[in-house]
This record gives sequence, C-alpha cells and structure tokens, in this order.
Amino acid sequence: MHLILKKGRWISLLVATLSFSYIVFRLLQYKQQFSLSDIPHFTNQNLLIVLLVQAIMLCINVFFESKKWQLLITTVTTVNFSKALKMVMAGFASGIITPAKMGEPLGRALFLKHKFWPHATVLTYLGGMISNAIVIIVALPCLLLLHNVLWCTPPSMLLVYLLFLLLLTVTIMLLRHQKKRLYQYIHRFKPLQTLQQLLYQISRIPKNTIGLVAGYTFLRFTVYCAQLIIILWLLGANFEPAIVAMVPLYFLLISIAPSFFLAELGIRGSVALFIFTGVGLSDVSIVVAVSALWVINQVIPALSGIVVIWRVGMLKKRIEPYRN
Repeated sequence: MHLILKKGRWISLLVATLSFSYIVFRLLQYKQQFSLSDIPHFTNQNLLIVLLVQAIMLCINVFFESKKWQLLITTVTTVNFSKALKMVMAGFASGIITPAKMGEPLGRALFLKHKFWPHATVLTYLGGMISNAIVIIVALPCLLLLHNVLWCTPPSMLLVYLLFLLLLTVTIMLLRHQKKRLYQYIHRFKPLQTLQQLLYQISRIPKNTIGLVAGYTFLRFTVYCAQLIIILWLLGANFEPAIVAMVPLYFLLISIAPSFFLAELGIRGSVALFIFTGVGLSDVSIVVAVSALWVINQVIPALSGIVVIWRVGMLKKRIEPYRN
C-alpha cells in the first residue's frame, strides 16, 4: 500500500507539473486585461446570490453523499444518518491529501469497529465505481451533442456509447447470474483479494439499495454540474446547450487523471481551459471558476472533516493501538 501511494504521488506530481505549466502558458498568452467589472453578470448582488446558492448546493451534495454512504455501509452494520455524515466528512479530510483519494476509506472507517474497516474500504471503492459509471453514462451523450465543437463524428461516438452500455449490461448480468462461479475463480488469485471482497459485498447488497445509491449519485452529479454552470454564468458565460453539455465532459476528464490536493487544482484548471475554450470566457475566468468550485466542494468539506475528526477524538483512539 505504501509503495502504491509513493508511486501515485510521483505520477500525480508529474501530472500536476504539466497541468500547472499548461495553465501558466495559457495565462501568459492571454494578452487582454482582465477585470471583473467588465463582466455583465458579475455584480455585488449576483455574487451574494451565487454564494448563497453554492452554500445550499454544497449542503445538498453532502446530504446526497451521506445518504448514499448510509445505504452502503448499512449492509454490514447499522449506521444512522448523523454518523454517516461524520464519516463522509472525515473521508473528505483523509482523501484530499492522497493520490486518487485513496485515503478516503481510512477517514470513513475511523468511526467503525476495526473488524468493519475492510468492508468500509471496499464499499467506498464501490461507491466510487458507481459515481464513475454515472459520469460516463451522462458524459458520452454529451460528446454526441458536441461533435462539431470537439471534432468527433456522431457515428463513432454513438458506437462508443453503445459499446459501453453493452459492457455495463453484460457485467451486471454476470454479477447477477454467475456470482458464485466468478467468486470461486477470482479466489484463486491472491492479488485480486480486493476485487474478491468487492464482489462479495456486491452480492450482499439488495438490488433496490444499488438503485437508490445510483439515484443519489446521479442527483449529486446533477448538483455538481449545476454549481459549475452557475459559477461560469457569474463569470460571463451564457446558458447555452453547448456549455451545459461541456460540464459533464469536464468532470469525466478530471476523474481520469491521478491527483491529490493542489495537484488536483492544476488538473482541473488545465482540463477546463481545454474544454471551455471558445465559449466566450476568458482564460482567467475559466481558471477562477473551476478553482472556486474545487474550494467549495473539496476544500471546505475537507476542513470540516478535520474538525469532525478532532472533536470526536477518533483519530488518536483508533490509530494509536495499532502503532505498537
């Protein structure tokens, strides 16, 4: 695990260096003078309204994620919403400083008995898989809508989308009808123990629970997209179908690149410059928009998670016995 984190940091550092270099290059190439007063939508009144809306939407995001986590973790132990909320906030704190948020399960597991830590880890990754699936399902049709902008032909993108849906369907059918055989096959390979645990946890989760988890995930992703669209509007963008379709693509691309903490900020900025160029926004506005969203949805919950961990005294209580 330590070796994986070490390699992940080096990869993230390389990606971050390239990302920040691209941002600096683009900003140096931007010769026009940037002033917030030149943006028609950026007024004190609109700024206050947007900040209030963003605060409300952040709470909604955390609520959806907490309900999603409560549904997942309840398959192994009973957890009320208040405890699920604390676990999610702690996960933000431990995940933001590790490559690809690999430390997120640790923060969530701190609030459970030690025997449930492996289950919490597997369920956290399962939740991430569902989130990625939702992002892909939403983003691929957006590619079809943006073929003229992104130089993709509709037939080829339609084929990719259909192939993905076919793969997803086959996987679901395999997990549903061949669970025991697949479980026995994977059991022979020790390096795949995590996947083995994942399949076992999936087999224990009721179908309606998976459906509810996917529903909460979709609602949360919808709120995420709306947040970014609102910030882009404040900084000069108009509500156009092209921009609405670009936002899911942006989230798809940033979910692929490995990152941690400030490295994620560089990746978000460079991807946003690539996606949103040509929609009437300055490079500065684009970088400011995605940076603001990162602070709202990642940094603020992470800081709150640190406070949660400190207040309940769980970190020292759970980690200290295993150091000796």
